[in-house]
Amino acid sequence: MQLDDAEALLAVYGDVETMQHLNAELPATVAEAREWVQTKIDLFDRDNQLSLWTVIHNESAQIVGDVGLQHEDYGCGSSGWPRRKRQSTVLASRDRL
Repeated sequence: MQLDDAEALLAVYGDVETMQHLNAELPATVAEAREWVQTKIDLFDRDNQLSLWTVIHNESAQIVGDVGLQHEDYGCGSSGWPRRKRQSTVLASRDRL
């Protein structure tokens, strides 16, 4: 993920249908998106290279989302429920391509 990805990622995060299962506050402006992307870059540097990576559609070279591994506290124990919800969001994004 690079700071230059912020504007394109903002378009993904602003899509209500795509993000409907993600329980997180997402950026609403380009400035917020840049700040959010910078936090992911910083997280990558300090957290054993666990963070998010930008997903780019091979044929169009368009940024279509993010994917990755990172520590998250969803406050629901070890049930795995948020992981499945995140997975469904990723699949919904993929199906829209």
